Amino acid sequence: MLNTKMTAFNLFVKIVRWQEALSSKCALLFSALGVQRIFFISRLTLLARGFINYVIFSLFNKLKPDETVTADIHGNKMLINPKDRGIAPSLLLYGVMEKSETKLFKKLIDRGMIVVDVGANIGYYSLIASSIVGKDGAVYAFEPEELTHKLLCDNIKLNSRNNIFPVQKALSNTSGKIQLWVDYAGNAISSFAKNNVLAFSTSPINNMAEEPRPLTVEKTTLDEFFSKTSYKVDFIKIDTQGAEGLVLAGAEKILKRNKYLKIIMEFWPEGLKKLGTDPLELLLKLQDYGFTIKLINETKQSVEAINPTVFYKQIEAMTGHQEFNLFLEK
Repeated sequence: MLNTKMTAFNLFVKIVRWQEALSSKCALLFSALGVQRIFFISRLTLLARGFINYVIFSLFNKLKPDETVTADIHGNKMLINPKDRGIAPSLLLYGVMEKSETKLFKKLIDRGMIVVDVGANIGYYSLIASSIVGKDGAVYAFEPEELTHKLLCDNIKLNSRNNIFPVQKALSNTSGKIQLWVDYAGNAISSFAKNNVLAFSTSPINNMAEEPRPLTVEKTTLDEFFSKTSYKVDFIKIDTQGAEGLVLAGAEKILKRNKYLKIIMEFWPEGLKKLGTDPLELLLKLQDYGFTIKLINETKQSVEAINPTVFYKQIEAMTGHQEFNLFLEK
């Protein structure tokens, strides 16, 4: 029975990847012909894509294996929990998550860099960075949730990476202990705000049957953690379900002292607000630190400079769940 289910899942993955390759070729053809400029066709394409994604992820939930799966992701072996509703579907179906962000991340990381992965999850970005920075560099992977942290450590061991240093702590603006809310399914989605975990599971595909569970974890600040190394950091990736403002508030010395610091971070206005961060104030403060702020546009597969005030006004006019990835550089 187990082998039959796994065979069916593997066949499903092959079909999905074939469909994705075909879709990419059609998009290139439409772009070359200028078809995308026709509003009706563009709108129809978006609706069709949304329906296809709904079908794919619905089938994924029905066909996914019950046990942890080993997959080849960007040349790294990764143990993935199929029950994880955050990154497992993308990794197992497409072998990548956040395609534009991943492409930019790989382009920006260089040999010998000190990279900080905040909200490292099971190590997707940490493993990519590790293979690039080499033995002269280091990757510090922060993941507070106990079961996800264990899988992170297992993935580091599986790939024999001696330059990744996993840290089972949350990052915030103060040190001590804090309550973390964790998604019951797969444990990989967590936040300091219970509603930020619930917000992830409001779609029909991710309908939550149980409440998130509370977990008390240790927290520290980036400035405190790197105080013994003169706050030397080259690159920071932050994905903390709304705690990005708190993380950056605890990294003031790092933000000021590293002249060529680069950051990729999630920007989720509603999630930030639930943890006491004003989204626009955060953008303006980062600008004051000397950062140029750019939007990583997954739809257009591009990186675009933004004006924080104009950008935030556009967001406020939008409806529904609005979540973005930003690239900051000095």
